[in-house]
Amino acid sequence: MFNPTNLLEQSITISQIAAITERAEFLVTVKDQLVELDTNTVRLDRAVLFQNCRFVVAPDLKVSTIVIFAKEAVRIEDSRIEAGLCIKGELRNENTLAHLGQVGPNVFIENCEFAEFETNVFDRRRVMGPSVQISGTVNHCRIMCQDPVEVAFMQCRFWLLEITGTCAQFQISETLGRELMIYRLDAMSLWFQRDLTRECQQVDVDAETIANLGKRIGSQDQIDLIEALRMFMRIFKRNGNNRLFLDCNAILCRAFRYRKPNQIQNFVVYGLFKNFYSTSSMLWFSFAIVSLFGCVYFGLDETQANKRTLWDWMYFSAITFTTVGYGDLAPTGIMRILAPIEAFLGVLSVIFTSWVVSRQYNDY
Repeated sequence: MFNPTNLLEQSITISQIAAITERAEFLVTVKDQLVELDTNTVRLDRAVLFQNCRFVVAPDLKVSTIVIFAKEAVRIEDSRIEAGLCIKGELRNENTLAHLGQVGPNVFIENCEFAEFETNVFDRRRVMGPSVQISGTVNHCRIMCQDPVEVAFMQCRFWLLEITGTCAQFQISETLGRELMIYRLDAMSLWFQRDLTRECQQVDVDAETIANLGKRIGSQDQIDLIEALRMFMRIFKRNGNNRLFLDCNAILCRAFRYRKPNQIQNFVVYGLFKNFYSTSSMLWFSFAIVSLFGCVYFGLDETQANKRTLWDWMYFSAITFTTVGYGDLAPTGIMRILAPIEAFLGVLSVIFTSWVVSRQYNDY
């Protein structure tokens, strides 16, 4: 973590660091320094490692966010950031991922403290919140954030993106990548411009992130958090993670003031074959009900002279389940009680099947 007692008395500006990277051949290390952000934009031509540094906005600078064009890696660790940082990789127009992993800098911001700061905006002294923005093409990006920083990925192309920690706001817009990992994230606000299942080849979200999201939704019913939760459900559905899928469903039930489903309801509602959201599961369920009742009818058939065959009672079970009821076969005895029950199950199966089909086309 950041240790202010180790800071050197003499400060260094970001412009001086940029000048050093122009002459350097390898990694540039800045340690125990007060780094003044004295310019709106700066270009770092070599990899730079910041250790136990404090980033502050120069008093005469009239912007709140400083843009850093990174040609190679940028690593900030065990530092204190009192500014808005925008780290940009090389801008590209390609929408394909073929070039990723071969070009672009690595960006790591780890174990850093974030604090509000004062700056001149429109000739007025204002208190601003810290922020980290990543854009352009980056190879590997890992951010360990702490409250109250705002983290944003805008017009970004990445190979691997890792986000963890606590932040005031986390958003992704116009971003395309291969693998996105969200773990132990606790954000007051989540916003995704597009569905990550279409923007990223692989998305991993852990159970702790879902639990933190559930706490936020329970305390403040925010639309963006609910939409993010529904998107995570699509991710878990695609990955086959049924446990987290059901956890998200329980959170949504609580958010919309529905009763949290128990394990039996989860089995009934979310289906046979581990996934209720498929028409094939409902067809197999209907076939099982028809076969079961057909066998029961055959066992309860008390007629001796003209005893019906098993296939006759299967036929009777099918027309009862579908509520057709031709009338060529009639139940007797206790079968008069079972037949209406089977017909009621048939009506419910039609309702549930319609719901399943609508959810599939709505990409729930």
